[in-house]
Parts: sequence; structure tokens; C-alpha cells
Amino acid sequence: MGTLGTQPQVDSVSIGRAPPVEAFRTTGQPAPLLPRVPSRGDCAPRYRNGEQGTCVNDKPCRGFGVLDGKQVICACFVRREGCDEHERCEVRQSRCVKESEPTFNLHL
Repeated sequence: MGTLGTQPQVDSVSIGRAPPVEAFRTTGQPAPLLPRVPSRGDCAPRYRNGEQGTCVNDKPCRGFGVLDGKQVICACFVRREGCDEHERCEVRQSRCVKESEPTFNLHL
């Protein structure tokens, strides 16, 4: 017959009570909201749902042109360089989503 291992000890006082609340060890910094700039040129990519991205520095941008300091860059909210080739910048969700994801009836 085998021997039983040691059984974990449970503090009977803590059963049924919520764990203590501890402060976060680090604080997060909010992402800066960069001002948008208008699209220029005719290179803006068109998404499968009919919407389109923008043209930034004569390059297709799957996002928006934003002013970062004195430089105009492509970004989709916190994602610099915009979305990947098979994604679109979805304003309703403030992020990149797959091109195949539906536009309407989003569950937020």
C-alpha cells in the first residue's frame, strides 16, 4: 500500500473571505492621442467592407495619418505603422481587426 503525501493546509479563517486588495506595483501611462492629419494622394487602400484607409507620405496606410512631433506617420490608434495587410483599422473598436470580421452588429 502506498503512502499518502502531505496534504495542503488550509487556513480555516480565510475560507469565504475575499483576498486582500493590493496596490499595483507599476502604473501604466495612457497612450498619447496624436492629432490626425488629412490623407493626401490616391494610394489609400480600400477595405473589403468598402471603407478605405489613408495615404500617408505617398504610401498606403491601413489606419490614419497622425502628427508625431513634426513628422506625419501612419497609425491605427496605439499601433504605429497601421494595421497589417489582411487587417483594417476599425474605429468602433479603436484597434486593428481582421478584414473578414464583420463591420456591423459588433458586440462591444
